Amino acid sequence: MSIRIDAAPRAVEGSLNWGNHMKPWLKWTLRILAALIVLAAAGYWWLLIESGTPPGTYKIDLAEVRALASSLPGEPPAEARVETIGEAHFPSVAVTAGDGWSPTPMTFFAYELVFPDGVGIVDTGMDKADAAQMNAARFDDAAFQRVTAAMTAAKFVVVTHEHQDHIGGLLKHPQLKAVLAHTILNPQQARDNTGMMTTITWPAGALDGYKPADYNPYLAIAPGVVLIRAPGHTEGSQLVYVRLASGREILFIGDVAWKRRNIDEVRERARLITWLMNEDRGKVLDELAELKRIAAENPDLVIVPGHDGAVIDALVASGVMTAGFR
Repeated sequence: MSIRIDAAPRAVEGSLNWGNHMKPWLKWTLRILAALIVLAAAGYWWLLIESGTPPGTYKIDLAEVRALASSLPGEPPAEARVETIGEAHFPSVAVTAGDGWSPTPMTFFAYELVFPDGVGIVDTGMDKADAAQMNAARFDDAAFQRVTAAMTAAKFVVVTHEHQDHIGGLLKHPQLKAVLAHTILNPQQARDNTGMMTTITWPAGALDGYKPADYNPYLAIAPGVVLIRAPGHTEGSQLVYVRLASGREILFIGDVAWKRRNIDEVRERARLITWLMNEDRGKVLDELAELKRIAAENPDLVIVPGHDGAVIDALVASGVMTAGFR
């Protein structure tokens, strides 16, 4: 009795030769689809996952900044206060590259430095209309009104940079010309600013006769208060160093980092976000690296990121800051 078993090998051989008989157009279609998948994956990684490394250097001479903080006569501020104006939610990957798509809170703040003879304002928040444009989940109009009132009688007003959620309260102030008389802006802040995510437009004639403070890299503006140039997130970005009467040092960094995590990991926003904001990614990475360095060397230095509610809650709980303007 004989059994033929050559049918299966023929079937296997036929299946192996299927590719050889594939029509040329189908081969090219599959190759193109495979290439597109690879390109899409690479683009997703580049735009949303990979952060990059600092390409250069940015240095803060903290010894010089401290000396400048003591260079002006008078008493430094005794207290730092914070107003929480509102909150929005951004995808985590927009805040820190590679962090996924779950929403993360972005809280909007203004700060008040209390001197024996008055107050200074750092960042001015934004009004309800501008908050709505940023899809704010909540807005505290009473807090914003307190910030507006404080600006009117302040010794000085400064902003960390020229984005609506930091300078908007100044732009919308009902007595803008009077407030500008004691406002210190650098040249990049004192001009219209147009970007894909935010547009700053000064009211007509508001800046007539105004002289911005063109400094580099540091400028003492009050006892215990020094401005530090930090262009990158915007051309007019700056840090605000404050030494309280107690000796406590606070560094308001604006949106160089939205969260403390950006500093600790030297990890930027997703590239797609920096492109939309017209941000200089390399400069910001350099600044994050320097902030991490000085934080490690000065563990008592309080660094305040632009929108980190957890950091502010901890500072209020520990007594470093007081919640609410007076």
